[in-house]
Amino acid sequence: MLQTSDNYLAEVLGRMASAAAGEPASNDGATGAVRAQLADLGIPTDTMRLADVSGLALANQVSAGQFAEVVRAITSGTDTRLRAALDGFPVAGLTGTLDTRYVYGSTARGAGLVRAKTGTLNSVIALSGYVVDADGRLLVFSFIGNDLKPGAAGNREILDRAATALAACGCR
Repeated sequence: MLQTSDNYLAEVLGRMASAAAGEPASNDGATGAVRAQLADLGIPTDTMRLADVSGLALANQVSAGQFAEVVRAITSGTDTRLRAALDGFPVAGLTGTLDTRYVYGSTARGAGLVRAKTGTLNSVIALSGYVVDADGRLLVFSFIGNDLKPGAAGNREILDRAATALAACGCR
């Protein structure tokens, strides 16, 4: 689901999670199940608006900080069962929705290093993931561009360049 950004599968998994918790296998049940899981991880959801669990609904509002906290929970949180999701993150220049990105120019240095989930709507793009920097430190990140001109050249590259900069960071 993460590799190819399969939105239909995301919706089905959300409904299955709701049903497993004894709640309705519905859209409301799925968004409730996600909220409950995030709350269990200590991630605040009071400012989050979820209209669906695939991320396709324009009414969704999730902050970059909230996405980064989800990635942090997966990479280094106390619930080690979440580590299974690490294999699902696309790898820059190699797999999934990042397979053709990070291959030229200013982002090529991030190839093989940046691992991130993409998000794309008409005027919104996002990139949330993790990288091990030049000093060997794990960095999590989430970048979101809002109110963009749909399909404009450079939209994705800006986010990719930011993640590439983190990979090259020697911040000590």
